[in-house]
Amino acid sequence: MAKRYQINEAQVAELQSARKVIKDKNMEKRLKSLLLRAQCKKNAQIGEVCQYHSSYVSQLVSIYCKHGLFYTLQQQR
Repeated sequence: MAKRYQINEAQVAELQSARKVIKDKNMEKRLKSLLLRAQCKKNAQIGEVCQYHSSYVSQLVSIYCKHGLFYTLQQQR
């Protein structure tokens, strides 16, 4: 069974503050997808908004929960 990752309030605050500072549009899209996931949106819905495949959204959330914000932003698609 797949593991369900949860993004807590402290992580949401971290993502929102990083989103205000980030100027790169690709990094901003990654942050937006993480914030939408924190709002309990489904991967398919997030994929439509951010123009990502639903499996990539799941991968982003997994990487963020395991390694944190810095690693997520450094990741190349």
